[in-house]
Amino acid sequence: MTEPTRTFELGPILQLICRYPIKATPYQEFLQHLTGDPISSPMEALRWRQVCHAWVTEQHPRLAQIGRPDLEERDFEAWDQWAAEVAETLGTHTLAVTPLPLDRRTPDSLFDVLADADALHKTYVHPAR
Repeated sequence: MTEPTRTFELGPILQLICRYPIKATPYQEFLQHLTGDPISSPMEALRWRQVCHAWVTEQHPRLAQIGRPDLEERDFEAWDQWAAEVAETLGTHTLAVTPLPLDRRTPDSLFDVLADADALHKTYVHPAR
C-alpha cells in the first residue's frame, strides 16, 4: 500500500530538483517517503534521484522551471537567499508530495549512476598510510 501524501519543507525538494545544499537527514527522509525504501547511503540516494525528480516535477510542474543557480558550493548564505526567493516565487515554503506509485519504484542501476557522473573512466588512488 502506498503511503499518504506528506508535506515537506522546500529544502529537500530543492536538493532533489537542483542540488540545493542541505543536511543529509531531511533529504534522506524525503527520498524514503517517495520510494518506500530505506535510503542508507549517498549512492542509494543517487540511484533514486532521476526517478524521484521526474515524479516530483509531475506533481509540481513549476519545479521543472527552476534551474540550478550559479553559486559557489559553500556559499550557504547565497544558497539560502536563493531558496527564499524560490519560496517567494512559488508562494509557499512547503509542498505536499505523494510517494511513487508501486509500478514506478525502480531505481537506476549503480552502473548508470556512475556513467552519468562520468566516473567510470577515472582511476582513484588511495594514499598509503
